Amino acid sequence: MDLSRSLAPDRIVTTDEVLSEYLAFFAGARPSIRAEAGKNVAELMKSLTVLVFPQSRDCFLAGLELYRARPDKGYSLVDCISMQTMRREGLTEVLTNDRHFEQEGCRWPVVLGNHDDPLLAARTRRRQRGGHRRRCRP
Repeated sequence: MDLSRSLAPDRIVTTDEVLSEYLAFFAGARPSIRAEAGKNVAELMKSLTVLVFPQSRDCFLAGLELYRARPDKGYSLVDCISMQTMRREGLTEVLTNDRHFEQEGCRWPVVLGNHDDPLLAARTRRRQRGGHRRRCRP
């Protein structure tokens, strides 16, 4: 939560799929940790600085299309859904240390260190370069 406050006024963008993956990571944790993870997601869902895109069949199919198009990569389906959401929304900056996003032409404003935090999928800052928006590679 402190990270999201330090990034204001930009909004954090994520997807239901990323939040689901985050909760799955903590599913086998002790009850207090699992409860904290659930609380974190509930707070994010109510936050005015976080935009959560809902799951949909269209998002699933777009992610599946990328997943199938990159058989040589180790992209998870959730990664592919996030990448496709970023493309659709014109996002280029991603908050993750997952190098798969770099392979798709995205960049990091922040590298989160040695742990992967799927809760923070992308920022919505849209930078202009030469009069046009740079997007992740199609």
